[in-house]
Amino acid sequence: MTAELSTVKLTTIDPNPFRQLAEYPYNEDKLTALRRSIREVGLWEGVIGRRAGNRIQVAFGHHRLEAARQELGDGARVPIIVRDLTDQEMLQFMGRENLEDYNADFLVMLETWEAADTFLRGELLTKTQDADIARLLGWTMGTKSDDSIRINDTAKACASAARLISGGYLSRSQ
Repeated sequence: MTAELSTVKLTTIDPNPFRQLAEYPYNEDKLTALRRSIREVGLWEGVIGRRAGNRIQVAFGHHRLEAARQELGDGARVPIIVRDLTDQEMLQFMGRENLEDYNADFLVMLETWEAADTFLRGELLTKTQDADIARLLGWTMGTKSDDSIRINDTAKACASAARLISGGYLSRSQ
């Protein structure tokens, strides 16, 4: 897989197509911390994206890029690692980045779970299993002796919350 470091204008960057900013907005505390970091040490080269026409879609790093917009302005140019990524890989990067974020908000994790569920239903043309979603996102703990996948606690919590929301027992705001 080829990768290149490109410097692109913030105005040419779009979110991951699976990121639902209207349902799951930015975390203001995280943006504040990232703006401070950008002021002190700059924006690190670590955001990965893919080309979509003459634009870039980011796999992850939405908060970092929003903080850069707020701190540096829309006309700023930022470093992005550009790779050839499929939709599945965009979801996998999103899932792993959110899982590894030590301060990830649960709603961010839930958004990732729901996006992966929607993606897999479209790919499989059938109802998905929790283990399928967890496997796609990398939210597993290895296998049991019978080779079945064990999902981690984050996956269990997201699966339960998604069922409660889709069943009308709970809303996202709760």
